[in-house]
Amino acid sequence: KILVNGVRLASAKTYTLRGSILVPIRSLFEALGATVSYSAPDQRIFAQYRGKSVEMQVGSKLASRNGQAITIDVEPTNIGGSVYIPLRFAAESLDSIVVYDAASRSVLITTQ
Repeated sequence: KILVNGVRLASAKTYTLRGSILVPIRSLFEALGATVSYSAPDQRIFAQYRGKSVEMQVGSKLASRNGQAITIDVEPTNIGGSVYIPLRFAAESLDSIVVYDAASRSVLITTQ
C-alpha cells in the first residue's frame, strides 16, 4: 500500500517494472497537492508543486526536473489506457520524502 502524509493513496492499481513502482499520474500528483496536466497528442506529463516542476513523456527515460534534463530508470508507461509513472522519481522531484517500510510492505510519502 502507498500512504501520502498518512492517507492511503486512492489508486486503481500499481505496477512494478524493473524494480520501480508505477502509479497512475493523477492519483499520485493530486495526493501530493500538485497541479498536473497531460498532453495526449505527445503523451507529455507536467506537474508543479510549490515552485518545483517535473515533466515526463510516455515511453521516454528522458525527463525534466525543475528545468534540468535527467535520465530516469523507468519510463512512464501506458497500461490499459491509463498512464503510470515511477513513484519515487515523481514524488522526490516535488520535494517529497519516500520511504519503503519492508515490515508492512508499504511506501510512505511525506510532503514538505
